Amino acid sequence: MCKKVKMFAEGYPTSYLINKKGHIFYADGIRKNTTIISSGYEAVNIVLPTGERRNFLVHRLMAENFIGNIPSKMVINHIDGNKLNNTIENLEITSYSGNMQHAVSHELFPSGEKCYNSKYTNEQIHELCRLMETGKYSISQLSDMTGIGKNRISQIRRREKWKTISKDYDFSKPLP
Repeated sequence: MCKKVKMFAEGYPTSYLINKKGHIFYADGIRKNTTIISSGYEAVNIVLPTGERRNFLVHRLMAENFIGNIPSKMVINHIDGNKLNNTIENLEITSYSGNMQHAVSHELFPSGEKCYNSKYTNEQIHELCRLMETGKYSISQLSDMTGIGKNRISQIRRREKWKTISKDYDFSKPLP
């Protein structure tokens, strides 16, 4: 089943069609090409009735056309975490914080050494945690031994950073 695409933000329908699988079609039924943008979402270029060309996120068009107008400060969440699965069953409207909680709980953010700004490898953090677990070394000594900064060591010990690794270690012994 296809619906005529309505642009809620613009307030008018277009000559394009959309189905529940997230496919966009020209009025003659030919499927429209989409692109993957740098954030990993699927987008489609649509010519508005004014003649203006604009890119629209497919998941947002899906939600607007099959769920309804998206309230202010709400976002569309991909339930399975796959940004390219734009089927209507995979989309839900949620708050920004709800979307972030979903991403964290489903480990959708790169963490550890996969994080783009990581200075350390997972193995370096494991080694640090093994040394901290012994309770034999001060933070200064740990920093000298591992090359990891004192502030970062304290954050890891408090489980503020590198939680995916530090959670597996027992830091109950006090440091000298």
